[in-house]
Amino acid sequence: YRRFAGVYWPIWEKVQESDRCQLCKLWAIRCTPDWQTCPCGYLGHPDKPCRCPAGAIERYRSRISGPLLDRIDVLVEIPPLSVSMLLPGRPEEDSAAIRERVIAARAFRVTRLARSSPGENSGGRAATPRLLEEQSRMGKQAKGLLREALLKHGLGGRGYVRTINLSRTIADLDNQVEVNADHVAEALALRLDCRRIGFG
Repeated sequence: YRRFAGVYWPIWEKVQESDRCQLCKLWAIRCTPDWQTCPCGYLGHPDKPCRCPAGAIERYRSRISGPLLDRIDVLVEIPPLSVSMLLPGRPEEDSAAIRERVIAARAFRVTRLARSSPGENSGGRAATPRLLEEQSRMGKQAKGLLREALLKHGLGGRGYVRTINLSRTIADLDNQVEVNADHVAEALALRLDCRRIGFG
């Protein structure tokens, strides 16, 4: 675990690569931050009341800056476990089924990129927003929804790029060549939840 900006970040994957001149090293680190909605952890809890004063909550949340949130692809709120969730026999998707869906999505992505034009297959490194949208095969309604998020929700440039990439991943999971409005809406919901739970 690494502590940064008042949040513990468990680092679950670290890849070290050396460039051709062997002088510079690129570190690709994937982190999963974990934080509560307030210092005591009970703000918004369905049963237990929060004991934190308003000033303490504000100071706690101010540790997480907007630029830091912009670097997080997905933000998910995990509700407290209930007794029914802990009892055996509750229907749920097992890890093997999830793994198969991920493998299928990766295979679909490889096939999609193999059939795309050279301009579309550049690994998401687009010079302009229009090229990035074209590379991701975004539909007309999907583009309109993304423009609305830029205007109404204050989505920044980094958030814009990450939302497009996340939408493309969701479309691959659905085996869809074109990114539609539903894919963008799901990606935005996973990114803009920070405002609903009090961050950002």
